[in-house]
This record gives sequence, C-alpha cells and structure tokens, in this order.
Amino acid sequence: MTEPRPDTLILSGHCPRCAAAIDVPVVSGVFRTGGPRSGRRQHGTPDGTARPRVELMMCTCDEDHPDRPEGRYGCGAYWTVRVPAAPR
Repeated sequence: MTEPRPDTLILSGHCPRCAAAIDVPVVSGVFRTGGPRSGRRQHGTPDGTARPRVELMMCTCDEDHPDRPEGRYGCGAYWTVRVPAAPR
C-alpha cells in the first residue's frame, strides 16, 4: 500500500483467483461541481479511534482469460480489503 497523494492509496498485490499482479487506486473522496455532495467519510468508533475502511476490489489484470467478453479486463474475481485506519 502506498499513498502517492493525500486521500489516495494504491493497493498492490496479487489477484486471489488468477495470481496476476495488480495495482488498484482507492480514493477517499471525489470533487464534483454542480451536484449533491456525496462520498464516504471515515467515522470514528465510540472510543475515538478511527475505523478501518473496507473497500470492494476487483481483478484488473490484462492477462488472457477464456470466455472474457471483448473489451473487458480482469478475470472476474472480486473481494474486499480492509484498509487500516491512519493514525491520528
């Protein structure tokens, strides 16, 4: 896990299904103009500690997989990753 800029993480590892090396950017918020404000905030627990984030991940490999539709990527695997809370 690296943090190239504030509020952006790059999660690196291997797909649990096809074992391809992947890097997936995860942002904690986006800036949009002209729309309702949305986005996930990291809330604390009752004792004041930050909760870990749980992110949905999917394989983004460009390996050749049988029966993958034209123009798509990945092997179809998806999973969740717990991102530890940053120390305060």
